[in-house]
Order: sequence, then structure tokens, then C-alpha cells
Amino acid sequence: VLISFIELSGQSFLWIKDLTKPDTILYIKAFEGLIILPASINLLPIIMTAISILQVTISSAKVQTEQTITMWLIPIIFMFIFWNLPSALVLYWTVQNLLSLVEQYIVNKTLKY
Repeated sequence: VLISFIELSGQSFLWIKDLTKPDTILYIKAFEGLIILPASINLLPIIMTAISILQVTISSAKVQTEQTITMWLIPIIFMFIFWNLPSALVLYWTVQNLLSLVEQYIVNKTLKY
């Protein structure tokens, strides 16, 4: 739906030129036909993944179970899912992760973890 959302078409935000397209900052023509390596480098999914991994690190400080492996894999899987999605959706998810990270930090400080 965001691809055809007329209100976001052509709207820019920070380095993102169009919120209905991925935020490609570099395009490598040599990788164009390869399946394993993407031809475009998108910064927002990388930032989203880093924030998600930091959130997992903070929230699972005391938990050492089988769930921690899943909690580490989910941000990496989401990076691949969000790689070619519209940057408005990735930006929304990134801000939500950042706010959750701040909330988790405040909870940890309040409960003295």
C-alpha cells in the first residue's frame, strides 16, 4: 500500500529521497544479477537491525535460554525482509524500536537490573 500512497510519493526525509521507495544510498552495478548479494545498499534497514540487536542485548541481559538464539536471529531476518520495502515503513519500524529501547532502558534502571 505504501508504494502507491500518493501523499508519500516524492516526499523526502533526511537522506531519504522518496518515502515510497527503499532508501538506496549506493548502487553496485556489478552485483545486479547476483542472488546472494544485493545490488543496492540501503542504510535504514541496517540502522533498524543495529537498534534491534542493541534492544535484544539490553532486554536479555539476565536471560540465558534457548530464546536468546531466536531473539538474536529475528533482527537479522527482519533486515532481509525490510531490505526492499518502502522507507516509510522501515522508518516507522526503526523509530518504534528506538522508543522501545529507551523504554527498556528506563525499566532496567527503575528495577535496578
